[in-house]
Amino acid sequence: MKSDVETKKMNVSLADSNAHFLVQGDRSRVVQILANLLSNAVKYSPAESSIEIDVNPYKEASEFLRINVRNHGSGIPSEDSDKLFQKFYRIDNSSTRTTVGTGLGLAITKAR
Repeated sequence: MKSDVETKKMNVSLADSNAHFLVQGDRSRVVQILANLLSNAVKYSPAESSIEIDVNPYKEASEFLRINVRNHGSGIPSEDSDKLFQKFYRIDNSSTRTTVGTGLGLAITKAR
């Protein structure tokens, strides 16, 4: 993924947070989730754009975290937003599709 970021001359930044979080769980699964989210952001963002990541409690005093990954891609049509996490689902953009993939990354991310 690092080479894709470098090839596209992208900037990836982590929002400065004064909070520190202890995450208990399967390290490899947490890494897989983050890799899937970042991979999608890189894949669907134009060259020389930026990706911002921030991590915050899901709700105040919550034991869950919300990880936001923002990119500057073409966006997701509202009619597709409820299908994004389905296995093998890809937004049908075949006339302009320049990326390859199985449509499993976000489904795996949600399942973890």
